[in-house]
Amino acid sequence: METVGGQAVIEGVMMRKGDDVAVAVLNPKGKIIVKKKKYNFLNLKIPFVRGVVNLVEVLFVGIKTLNYSSNVSLGGTEDKKEIGTFSLVLSVLFAMIFALALFKFLPLGVATLFDKSLGVSNIVF
Repeated sequence: METVGGQAVIEGVMMRKGDDVAVAVLNPKGKIIVKKKKYNFLNLKIPFVRGVVNLVEVLFVGIKTLNYSSNVSLGGTEDKKEIGTFSLVLSVLFAMIFALALFKFLPLGVATLFDKSLGVSNIVF
C-alpha cells in the first residue's frame, strides 16, 4: 500500500503518491488550476542514505511546487518560465546556511560572550 503525502502551497495544495505529484492552485479569477507531473524518485534500500536522498527530493519538489503556485496565484500563467535547478539549489543552500548561522552560531556566540564577561562557572551560567 502506497501512502499519500502533501504540503500546503500558496493558495492551494500539493499531493504526492509514489512518483506522481499533483498541485491544485486557486487563481485570482476563482478557478482551480491542477497540474500533474511524474518524477523519477530514487527507491533506495540503504537506511541513512535513503533518508538524505528523500529529504533532498522532497525539498526540490516542494520548492518547485511553491514557485508554481506563486506564479498561478499572482495571476501569471502556469506555463511561465520556472526557476532553474542551479538557482534552486543555490537558494536552498543559502537558506540552510542562514538558518544554521541564525539558530546555532549566533546564540552560541552570545552565550560565549556573556560567559566570558560574567566570569562565572559553566554550571552557574
